[in-house]
Amino acid sequence: LDLNITPFDPLRASSFLEMPNKFKRKRGYVNIENDDQKCFIWSVLAHLHPVYSNAERVSNYMPYENELNMDGIELPVKISAIDKFEQQNPTISINLFGLSDSDTLFPIRIADETKQNHVRLLFISNEDSKHYVLIKILSALACNQINRTYRKKWICDNCLNPFSSEGVLNK
Repeated sequence: LDLNITPFDPLRASSFLEMPNKFKRKRGYVNIENDDQKCFIWSVLAHLHPVYSNAERVSNYMPYENELNMDGIELPVKISAIDKFEQQNPTISINLFGLSDSDTLFPIRIADETKQNHVRLLFISNEDSKHYVLIKILSALACNQINRTYRKKWICDNCLNPFSSEGVLNK
C-alpha cells in the first residue's frame, strides 16, 4: 500500500495578472501582486504613495487603504464605477487605457478634467480575470507603437500622439 500526500491548494479567484511579454522589460508601470480583488485600490494608492523599492508589494500600500472613499463601489471595480469613484474622491482623476490583441495601447476612459492627483491605469484581462496596473510613465509603454527611436517623447492621453516636448504637448 502506497500513500502519497500532497498539499491541497484549490484554485482561487485572483485579480493579479502578469504583464504581456512585450511589456515585461519596460519600466513605466507598477503591477501590484495582489491576491484579492482590490487591484484598483492598490494601483491608485501606488500613485499617491510612491515606493521605490519593491513597489509591486501590497504591504507597501495597506496602511493607506482607508484614505480612499469606496462607499457604494463594488469590488472588483467596474469601469463604469470610475466616475463615481472620482466624485467621491474629488482630488483624483483617472485615465484608463487598454491593450488590443496586438498589444498596442488605446484609451478606454479619459477623465473630464485633470485634477491634483491624475492617475493613469492600464486595464488588462484574460479569460478568467481582469487587473488594473498603474502607469507611471505613459511614454515608456506607448513609445514603441508610435516611434522606433529612443528619444524621449511626451504622449497625449487622448490620442496617444507623440510630441517632442512638454510645451508642445500642452499647446
